[in-house]
Amino acid sequence: PEPTTVERATVLIATRDAALRALLTETLRGEGLRCLAAADRSALLRAIRDERPDLLLLDADVIPQAPELIPEIQARSRETGVVLLLWETEREKVLDAVSTGILDFITKPVDRDQVPLRVAVALERGRLQAGDHQYRMALEQRVNVRTREVSEKRDRLRRQMLSTIEALAQSMAAKHQHSEGHARPV
Repeated sequence: PEPTTVERATVLIATRDAALRALLTETLRGEGLRCLAAADRSALLRAIRDERPDLLLLDADVIPQAPELIPEIQARSRETGVVLLLWETEREKVLDAVSTGILDFITKPVDRDQVPLRVAVALERGRLQAGDHQYRMALEQRVNVRTREVSEKRDRLRRQMLSTIEALAQSMAAKHQHSEGHARPV
């Protein structure tokens, strides 16, 4: 698939705060992004499943247990990067969320001028991570194929070697009838 550029990216804004949602939507649409909205957990998970957005702006204050949702979100759509929106005083949520793989966080109150840059950086980071993941999967597949080929060649060589030894033993037995008992262990 062709890489997503900022101009073609889809951003899901997950917050119950209508004013924040409107601010982020207006700001990001002005940057050429497609914006979707979700006001609760079920709408968020449905949008992740149905729309497969490139980036999720997840409001940790308004959607309870936002950091705990991140692994579930990533399980549904590995391609969707997550940026957490939180108050400056909620640093512990950042620490919890960083261990789950968020791309970035934006503190509230949101600085409208900062949002496009942070979103662009998160989209690029997500694109690079997705490319890295695809590369690793392709490399793993190649390693599996080569391992299977080497294993098949090893088994074929082992069979040929045993067949050769068996043929030598039979040859020795045929040549020396009285040595058949000694040639068999060879």
